[in-house]
Amino acid sequence: MRLVTWALPALLAAEEIPQLPWSPEPPRYRVPVNSLQTKSTLSLYKSDSIVDVDVGDTLLRRLASQERGGSKWTILEVYDYSCPHCWYAVPIYTHVAQAYSGIPSVQFTSINCHMRYNMEICFLLNAIAQIKDFPSFLACPPSSTVSASAEIQKTSQEAKLLAQNLPVKHPTRKALLRLAHCHHKFIEDSVATGKEDPFLSARQLANWVKSITGHEAADLKDLSVGANFHRQQPVSAIAPPGQPGWLRDNQDGRPGVSRFIPGERWYDALMGFVAFVYQGYQPWKHQATVEVARYLSMAFPVKGKEIAQLADNLEKLGRQVLPSRAQKAIKSWSIEVGLGDPEYDAQDESYEEHKHGLVHRPVGDQPLQSLTCPTSSTCNLWNLLHVTVTAVAARGFSKRSLLSDGSVLSHGFQGGIELPLQPEIGIKEAQAFVRTFVDNFLNCKQCRQKFLWDYDQCNYGRCRFKDWRDLPLWLWRVHNAVNLHVAAKHEHSPDRRWPMYQDCPSCWRSSLVMKGVPRVLSEASDLAAYHAQARSESRWSTEELDLPFDTKAPALDFCQAL
Repeated sequence: MRLVTWALPALLAAEEIPQLPWSPEPPRYRVPVNSLQTKSTLSLYKSDSIVDVDVGDTLLRRLASQERGGSKWTILEVYDYSCPHCWYAVPIYTHVAQAYSGIPSVQFTSINCHMRYNMEICFLLNAIAQIKDFPSFLACPPSSTVSASAEIQKTSQEAKLLAQNLPVKHPTRKALLRLAHCHHKFIEDSVATGKEDPFLSARQLANWVKSITGHEAADLKDLSVGANFHRQQPVSAIAPPGQPGWLRDNQDGRPGVSRFIPGERWYDALMGFVAFVYQGYQPWKHQATVEVARYLSMAFPVKGKEIAQLADNLEKLGRQVLPSRAQKAIKSWSIEVGLGDPEYDAQDESYEEHKHGLVHRPVGDQPLQSLTCPTSSTCNLWNLLHVTVTAVAARGFSKRSLLSDGSVLSHGFQGGIELPLQPEIGIKEAQAFVRTFVDNFLNCKQCRQKFLWDYDQCNYGRCRFKDWRDLPLWLWRVHNAVNLHVAAKHEHSPDRRWPMYQDCPSCWRSSLVMKGVPRVLSEASDLAAYHAQARSESRWSTEELDLPFDTKAPALDFCQAL
């Protein structure tokens, strides 16, 4: 088969994809590629960037080409464009590539693992270098200097087993051998668990490239520079409500998120679950995927029996199934139960979903589309966790099934009479579900480690429960702490505390927001001292997170349910 030339057509240029007004992420670009799989791909890098943009088959051709991978070191960033730390890595990786731009024997490229046509290559890279997080950086020596059969012996046991078990002429095995020499992985300097995010250091990354390739950067001026996370004013957990920080904000007459009935939010959350397990499935996550599906069948307000069937389907496939087969099973299940096709989010056309704000819910085998969030975003992860723990707390508090409860533990209603609720799911089980889901399906390493550290340290009141109502309040505090952390990393960020004042005025303390009274909390007697106190900007106490809100207001319960 004739290989497509590497030269890009002069008339094709990267197209910047419109972003939502509240999003902290950098621009995404539609970049033309000379691929047999797709004409263009979505990337965090422009087509004229110092960092090249590859997809699965172009990366394999790059490594096979004598002019490119045969005679050059290839530095590869493996990322998912929905990962926050991948956003932060863009200027840093670009700076390092610029510093090496004068050295022709080192090239820098990238691959976006979010896209469907890149999933198999990313799975193989995961197996070869044991990539568990995004972004990850790999170094591939010139292919003319290595032997594929020798290099596969230097990879993980998982990659060796794949090479042994796949037929000799199988295309996946051929791709595995082509990628085997890319087993050199960058490992960041360790930081104290739970401390402030280290954020990737350009100097550290460049030192790693030097240690692997033997080449030193020719231009060092930018290596101490990374993304600019400085801000003019400190972010405060106890300030009055500020500029709206959620979907469709800053538009005349339409502040904040449109109100939905609980059932609509439940289906949004379930779509988030499907998107995450479809995108994030790996053989080493098999047991966790089955476990979270089993738990949701008992705890989630709708489609309990159907979710249990998904768990059965995955369990029958077994741990050693290739991701493509597991994803096919997840896709078939999602379409069958009426949620839509999760594969659409991994295709180039998916950016159209949220180009103009809210979208309409599809039917049948149409794309998986959320009313409130891009399906693969952390927005839907929080939506899923909030809905689940609130449903568990509501059953525990009332000792009754939810209205139209679809969990497998609920007997529901018969003849207008409520049937007994099956044995309750406890608070500890609900928290364990949250931990398992975040640990396995949040692909941002620092975000995940920070959450797990807070969880294990019992921060935000996790281990202090008076009643069932404290369960969703704990998760709400965790979420708002994350929101404050994100706001602290961006200049002029909107107020991301939730629920926003425009959507739920009664959730906020009236003494903080009423006109004609000082906009300072009466409980915060030493506000100035608080601002002057030296503390990590990612640490907020339970008391500080609670102070602006009336945590006993029924409206806050309603916002949790939504």
